[in-house]
Formats: sequence, C-alpha cells, structure tokens
Amino acid sequence: MDKRFLLLSTTAVVIVVLLAGVFDTQSSLAQLGASGGTTVAVCDVVEVFNNYERASDLAAEFKIRRDKINEESEARRQAIEDKTQEMQHLLEGSPEYEKQLEEFQRMIINAQVWVETEKGLAQRDQLRLTTDMYEEILKMVKVIAEEQGYGLVLFREGRDTEADSMQEMLAQMQNRKVLFSSDDIDITGRVLSRLNMAYSAGE
Repeated sequence: MDKRFLLLSTTAVVIVVLLAGVFDTQSSLAQLGASGGTTVAVCDVVEVFNNYERASDLAAEFKIRRDKINEESEARRQAIEDKTQEMQHLLEGSPEYEKQLEEFQRMIINAQVWVETEKGLAQRDQLRLTTDMYEEILKMVKVIAEEQGYGLVLFREGRDTEADSMQEMLAQMQNRKVLFSSDDIDITGRVLSRLNMAYSAGE
C-alpha cells in the first residue's frame, strides 16, 4: 500500500475521532441547555489577562525590577573586571596580591548569589501575583455568571487556527473546547470591564 495513502488515512481517522468527541460534547451541552437545567456562557481568560489594567501595571513594575537587577549585575561585573585589571599590577604571590585575590573571589561569589537570589525572588513574586490575578478573574466570572443566570462557563480560546505542522493543527483541534459560541453568551467583555472598573476604583 502507498505509504502516503496510509498516512492520509490515519490522519483522517484521527480527525474524525477528534471531531466526534467535540461534537459529542457540544451535543451534550446543547441537550443540557435545552432541558432547562443549565445555561452556558463562554469567557476568553487569555484575552482578559492581556487587557486587564492590573496585569499591565504589574508587567511594567516587573520590567523596572528586571532592569534594576540587570543594572546592578552589570555594575558588579564591571567592578570584578576592574579588580582583575588592578591585580595585574601586583606581584603574584605577594601579601597584597593574596589579599586582593581573596577580595576578588568574594566579589565573584557575592555577585552570583545576589543575582540568583534577586531573580528567584522576582520570579516568586510574579508567580504569586499572577496566581492572585487568576483567582480574581475566576471570582469575577462567577459574579457575572450568577448575575446573568449562567450555570456553566466554558473557556473560549482565541480564534487563531494557524499551524506550522499537521501535529500542531491536530493538537489545536483536540484542545479546542468550544467550536462555536454566539456573542450573546460571551461574557469576556463584561468580566474585563468589571475587573478594570474595580481596579481603577481601588477595590
């Protein structure tokens, strides 16, 4: 059998299986909504993150923090380089040389420890604040859903379907949770608006 035909046939089977699973999910949701048991909404959490004013402010703050770390790291590197130049004028093995060598080694160790510590603290703070914002978004999704009478909110991905390979395209198809949603059940804009209003008001 032609290997190309076999590959295409295998791919077609995978696509059918993936689509069948998605359509089953969509059918179940439709039946659930039609029964009057649950009303469904969607929200693009990534879009909310990207346009949340608090996230933008924190990103700017962390950029300033990273710049300061880089500036201090460069200053320490320059000091080590200056010390290297200074030691070239000393007689190797002399008491003064040994003294400067000890200081030189201490400068290198301190610089490495300082940079690693500061970067670790910055990453920890960024993770903590990002997690906090995510929880904040989820709480607002719950508030909006309860106000609008939605019993279930699904994550709506972006509309980008570009892929550089068949594997990437199949992965996108498999991971997509919502194939279609009407604008009137998309609460992304309402969630984002309320979050920005609360943030601006200092709540």
